[in-house]
Amino acid sequence: MSNKCRTEARARELSVAQSAEVRHRINCFAEGLGVLLEGVIVAIGVRGLCGLPDQKSN
Repeated sequence: MSNKCRTEARARELSVAQSAEVRHRINCFAEGLGVLLEGVIVAIGVRGLCGLPDQKSN
């Protein structure tokens, strides 16, 4: 195998590895954002439940 072919193969491997790393970073960001949004939704729900007026029975 010539030196040029090795260099091209190495560049392709690096490109594939870089794409995988970027994909992983985007997935981590999306998962973290989802957790934060879920926390906000739960907090709004808890606040809504705690703010309900007490029902008085007759």
